[in-house]
Amino acid sequence: MLINRKALTSINSANHRLKALRKLSEWAVKTEPKLMAANVAKEVELLDVPKTGGHHTWSIEEILQFKQRHPVGSKAYLALALFMMTGQRLSDVARMGRPHIRKAEHMSPLLRQVHPGRWLDFRQRKNRTRSPVDLVIPILPQLEAVLTASPLGELTFLETEHKRPFTTKGLGNWFEKRCIEAGVPGRAHGLRKAGATIAAENGATPHQLKAIFGWKTLQQAELYTEKVRQQLLAGGAMGLITFTGKI
Repeated sequence: MLINRKALTSINSANHRLKALRKLSEWAVKTEPKLMAANVAKEVELLDVPKTGGHHTWSIEEILQFKQRHPVGSKAYLALALFMMTGQRLSDVARMGRPHIRKAEHMSPLLRQVHPGRWLDFRQRKNRTRSPVDLVIPILPQLEAVLTASPLGELTFLETEHKRPFTTKGLGNWFEKRCIEAGVPGRAHGLRKAGATIAAENGATPHQLKAIFGWKTLQQAELYTEKVRQQLLAGGAMGLITFTGKI
């Protein structure tokens, strides 16, 4: 009853409640004197969580639609460009700014050969104390053009109307409103997914995606490359479905 009622609003929350009841019942069975004869909650199966595919991945058409409402030079388009062209999370983009820029002359000769422009040097916010990930990524020419055309904050690229850095939640809420204004279904994280999808479609390997997005394992990167590989294989093999007679 408790689980089913909670499932009406959130299946994940219902499963968390069931797990808590299992732990409580386990303690009640083991304690002296016993408060319960058996752990009945253990017999209740977890609810299946529908697979939705996660955050909506932006299409090129949606990006162009957003750009039409929020053109280059606006703070909204700057946010979109940072999300997509750095491939970083809300928590990282909210804190990204001038202090993270490294000029080409401060990079090694090998890196200058790979990318002669500026780079971003930062530590990802996620798991920064337990298992930190430090990234150094190039600022693409397209992003440089957007940065040049946009109003930038002193400490962070993106600032609130009060000239203060955004919080992670604050930036997410603000960007969601800009998406609604543009009439697009995507949100900030969907741009990170769009960047990974485009990179994979352009031939990026799982190791390259891992280096860009800061993933700990290759598993997440392979989600994108496997999808592209399936499409390429299907595209080349569909002609093998042949029929000798008319259908």
